[in-house]
Amino acid sequence: MKYTLRYIFIALLFAACGDKVEIEQSQAETFNKLYGNAGNDSGCDIKELPNGDFLILGTIETTDKSTEIALIRTDRFGNEQWRETFGGDAEDQAGGMDIDKNGNIIIAGTTYIPGTTEEDSNHSDIIVIELDANGNLIQKEIFDQFLDNEEGNCIVYDITEIGGYIVGGSSDAISTYTEEGTNFDNPKFTKNLFFVRVYDENGIKEVNETYAGYSQDDFITSGIVYIDAFDSVNFIFSGVSIKNGLRSAVVIPVTNRNQSGFAILGITDFKFSEPSIATDIIALPNSISVLGIINPSSSSRIFIKNFNRSIDIPTSPEEGLIVIQKNGSTRGNSFLYNETNQNYIISGSTNVSEGGGFDHYIASVKQDGKINWEKTYGGTGDEEAFAIAPTKDGGFIITGYTGFEGNSLINTIKVDNKGILNP
Repeated sequence: MKYTLRYIFIALLFAACGDKVEIEQSQAETFNKLYGNAGNDSGCDIKELPNGDFLILGTIETTDKSTEIALIRTDRFGNEQWRETFGGDAEDQAGGMDIDKNGNIIIAGTTYIPGTTEEDSNHSDIIVIELDANGNLIQKEIFDQFLDNEEGNCIVYDITEIGGYIVGGSSDAISTYTEEGTNFDNPKFTKNLFFVRVYDENGIKEVNETYAGYSQDDFITSGIVYIDAFDSVNFIFSGVSIKNGLRSAVVIPVTNRNQSGFAILGITDFKFSEPSIATDIIALPNSISVLGIINPSSSSRIFIKNFNRSIDIPTSPEEGLIVIQKNGSTRGNSFLYNETNQNYIISGSTNVSEGGGFDHYIASVKQDGKINWEKTYGGTGDEEAFAIAPTKDGGFIITGYTGFEGNSLINTIKVDNKGILNP
């Protein structure tokens, strides 16, 4: 790993958990910061605000060993400005966030509800939290489906005049339907793709809930929104579905042409010969790209697959496919597209040998699969980046976690346009 001296990590730990540490403007181009309670903390999403501040979404462990959803705002130097936490009486897990047209922050996650009776057993629900730009709570909503288990993993704001948002995740509700439109009972505790669509029409809030999948522990990991040729917004989600015994990355296009609801347009699975999972999805100028992991349990590789805007299945498994394979395992969790040089910028983790520790990983990859540059950042424990965002100065910022002695902190690293960190 890059850093092996223990005092480096200890210095960073004190900087994260003690008083705010101001740095000079000349140091703002890159930084490496830690946040959290030094329990079991991890960042899952990050965004840069118009004034250069950053929003970091994550999950942190409390003193009683439960977990809470945490939103942290920093200045452009990475110094923490404020932190807001949200949670119930049990575990809470952050999923994703977006920003609406008014600058308000919407967060999706999962909240666990303790049961009070035999009929009302312990279960999890989707939670959506809306805040203003200063972290003040506007409203909090919980979506409870028949006391079964739901998870909220991502949220996308509808940029049309309809407004509202759609949450993607999973549910083990009592019934669902396949892409062929067949209804069937869903075995208890088996996950299915799950969507919650919320919007305001003439001041009246409408909520639509939809299920899809193969009744084989399916779930949604990420989503985007784009304008198609008919100037109608479509949501595109990615995730995982188990079909014929094989865990497979999937893409699910969703349309909201009808303001009274929305429709799932099908499920496209990637048909790899090994297990796979889709971790992120982005819109390019004329296509959709999906990031994921092949064989995530061991000897993992990163894949990127490109589709046209209608999510047509490529004519061959190799069409539009990039695979990044290194010694050991490499995982891609989030990515973006740099239109200036037409490259993908991937964040995740890698280790140099199977069974070794993981470090943060960033790579710039051309559309033909060639790597322009790649960087790793790490300490004595495991590190992994779960989200990446571009910065106004042309660089990139990632968030995830760094581990130490069985615990972890939210780790956020800002680098320049070549992935260089000069802390």
